[in-house]
Amino acid sequence: MTKLKSNQRHNLAGLGIVPEKLTEDNFISWKNCLANYLVGNGLWGVVSAQEIEPDKTNIQEHEKWKKKNALALHAIQLSCGQAIYSKFINADINADYVWTQLVEKGDHDKESRVDDNGLSEYLEYEPLYKAIKKGNWHAIEGFFQEKTLPFTESISSHKETALHMATLSRQTEIAKKLINLMGPKELELKNEHGATALSFAAICGATELAEEMVSRNKELVTIETTGQEYGQLPVIVAALYRQKDMVHYLYNKTPKDVLSPEKGANGVTLLSYLITAEIYDVAFLLLEKYPQLGVIPDVHDNYALKILAQRPSAFLSGTELSFWEKWIYYCVRVHEEHVEMQTSSTSHDHNIQIPESNSEDLGGRMAHGSLTITTQVPKIRYIYRRKSVHVEVRKFLRVAFKKMAQMSKPELEKMDLDKIINDAIENGIFEFIDEMIKCAPEIIWRKDKKERTIFSNAIISRQEKIFGLIFTLGKEKCLTGMRYDIFVNNYLHLAAKLSPPSRLDIVTGVALQMQRELQWFKIHYIYRRKSVHVEVRKFLKVVFKKMVQLSKPELEKMDLDKIINDAIKNGIFELIDEMIKCAPEIIWRKDKKERTIFSNAIISRQEKIFGLIFTLGKEKCLMGMRYDIFVNNYLHLAAKLSPPSRLDIVTGAALQMQRELQWFKEVESLVQPKFKEELNSHNKTPKILFTDEHEKLAKKAEDWMKSTAG
Repeated sequence: MTKLKSNQRHNLAGLGIVPEKLTEDNFISWKNCLANYLVGNGLWGVVSAQEIEPDKTNIQEHEKWKKKNALALHAIQLSCGQAIYSKFINADINADYVWTQLVEKGDHDKESRVDDNGLSEYLEYEPLYKAIKKGNWHAIEGFFQEKTLPFTESISSHKETALHMATLSRQTEIAKKLINLMGPKELELKNEHGATALSFAAICGATELAEEMVSRNKELVTIETTGQEYGQLPVIVAALYRQKDMVHYLYNKTPKDVLSPEKGANGVTLLSYLITAEIYDVAFLLLEKYPQLGVIPDVHDNYALKILAQRPSAFLSGTELSFWEKWIYYCVRVHEEHVEMQTSSTSHDHNIQIPESNSEDLGGRMAHGSLTITTQVPKIRYIYRRKSVHVEVRKFLRVAFKKMAQMSKPELEKMDLDKIINDAIENGIFEFIDEMIKCAPEIIWRKDKKERTIFSNAIISRQEKIFGLIFTLGKEKCLTGMRYDIFVNNYLHLAAKLSPPSRLDIVTGVALQMQRELQWFKIHYIYRRKSVHVEVRKFLKVVFKKMVQLSKPELEKMDLDKIINDAIKNGIFELIDEMIKCAPEIIWRKDKKERTIFSNAIISRQEKIFGLIFTLGKEKCLMGMRYDIFVNNYLHLAAKLSPPSRLDIVTGAALQMQRELQWFKEVESLVQPKFKEELNSHNKTPKILFTDEHEKLAKKAEDWMKSTAG
């Protein structure tokens, strides 16, 4: 995760609790600001010890006090920093004790306590703070009338108005009334840290209030929080505080030209915060509008790609899912069409809306539309949201990498591209490297300072999926294997190195770890075998394209039926697959026994080859109506006993019988009901034929079960 610089941490404090964290020189102002925050949020009672800890037997009251104490401690911790707060780390510590200790150490003389104007001011406005906190409009209105003050009056040492306080306290109805009593320009009032009430609404995620304010003054969305080194638009503040709904609303309302890279750092800063907050749908829209933002640094010298290369959770490869969760993941539909931002004034749901699809797919089986289900089942909703993130990030990367491909060498060096690539590899972010190679194929030749390529570093980091991308290359694949680093290490030398601990420990036990290391060392052999497989596929495509031009006598001469049957018996799925792709009419071809490819696949029990029947369209139903010269339909063929070589792939008569039944049932589900009763040339139905063929095997299975039971 990207680290914020010191001055930026002060900026965050200014928007939330205090203008800057506690130092040796700012104690008085720090104490006043924090006290104001604690009073305004109803926490002063536990800090000042006016609310003592209730007896633990009074569960309800004790839990209420415990929550307040925790909130106060959290506020103090954020305000004084970890270094100072670490002195008070204790599970049972009270907020009043920490406050007292800080005050005693910070007040070097009693005069500073007497001259505490800030606390005097708090006491003066304490009735108003309480009224705002409780949402008591009558008391609020009475206070201003009694003091003859306008509603725009600053009521704290921070120079906040009642609207600021009501917004921060999440008192929506009170804030609405104050908005209606203030003029459009008065809504632009800022506290001493330069924050408008809209900035406070952005912090809290008060979208309803933001709508009210912006409807009165559209310029509010362009007013930056001043008093900070870089300034921040409300939409940036919302992204910084991970307020997704608020970001969606404010992004729609913010003029896009203020986010242009030519107008300053607002656009790229927003992009960085959107990525950190995982609001990728808006990040993609912004990047699509201004692709340049993806390849320039923000105010903290961070690049969008640099941040993503350190966030495995933004990708499927970095998301741990159980078996059934993976099944749900692949079933759930996430559409990649452009999202539509909902800005209706009648709805406060500013989530990205994804249009339904009319097409039926796996997800369509899930109660007619996965979007309905995802809103009802928490676990599926979570998986859907993660998949949505992964889809949006992929889209984001495509835009960023296309822009990156246009950059000069000095620009790539400036953004430290090698570090970005290596971070992605070390974190196992397959999708990041995959998209990079697709958008900028020449990246495979890029070498880092150690003269190592993407694939060299994938071997060192033991990232098999990333290394596997080498097999998707064409002729370049062989050339990449001839790379050497500055130590003259080839790929096999790199595989010989010990895995980094994080990758070694993905399997437990020294024996399994050693086994995995040996497997990686054999990578050169595996690489060569896969290279062979790829080349053979290419070879088959050429041969089959030529084969379709041959005449019938020429096909007979080459004994095509024998070639097909040999491939089926040997289970060479790829040969049959490529043949059907290049010559689809081959599925109707019959051998001397009038048997098709799928007939012989059933006889040879080659399930993967038979499975190709499900890739056919309307022809699938017609294929099931084939007969051989013995009037056997598909179910008769499934009723025959498997050849020994296929029967023996499982051990034991019981398991063999089970597999035979599975084959029969699978084919039975494919054919029409009438085929179950048809007779072959031996006057046998499929069921009778199955019983006759499997009589001995059934007896063996029965004897085995009896002996096991006995």
